[in-house]
Amino acid sequence: MRGGRSLVLCALPLLAGLSITHAFLPPHPGPVAAAGLFHVELGWIIVMGLACGIPA
Repeated sequence: MRGGRSLVLCALPLLAGLSITHAFLPPHPGPVAAAGLFHVELGWIIVMGLACGIPA
């Protein structure tokens, strides 16, 4: 607040990164279910989730 920037300007990038991490990284139910349906090891899900989460 002292920097003069809007709280929304700081919160939106943080929200984007956290939502990507929540959606793509185990142990959340969505990635674990997707890994089970597609018969993919959780290690690959973690690697691909990080690849998507870091730029976000």
